[in-house]
Amino acid sequence: MPYNRGVASPNLTELLSRIAGLLVPGGTLVVQCPWELTHWEEVLQAVLRGMRTGGIRPDSIPAHLYFFGPRTLEAVLSKGGFRVTARQSGNYGEIRGRVSPPAVRTGSPLEQAFRFAYFRLGIRRILYRASAAAGLGNGLIRYATPLS
Repeated sequence: MPYNRGVASPNLTELLSRIAGLLVPGGTLVVQCPWELTHWEEVLQAVLRGMRTGGIRPDSIPAHLYFFGPRTLEAVLSKGGFRVTARQSGNYGEIRGRVSPPAVRTGSPLEQAFRFAYFRLGIRRILYRASAAAGLGNGLIRYATPLS
């Protein structure tokens, strides 16, 4: 069931229909979303920033309107006019990290030290590999094509 805490929500079906119209013929929509309400990374990030976790208000991390399970995500894609062509479970943020690598030199000195160790010294890779080996990937990735 999608999670929503009183924030005006977009109409996902309408949004997906609009996206389908924007894709080039034969194009694929890649959707990546968290599978859980709170991830250890966001908890640590919130603690370092003196913020709350697990909400969608401006003073909390993460800032998601919905949280999906595999069936719910696929039902939303189907209702929005897409057919799921491939499924992947992985670590949330993997695609985002490839498109826009995380900045290390932002935030307080403590946060910068954490970011350096996490992103540059390889702690993230170690933790992601350990969670994947244990079957605990925290993200859902779906590849979908428009039905029409």
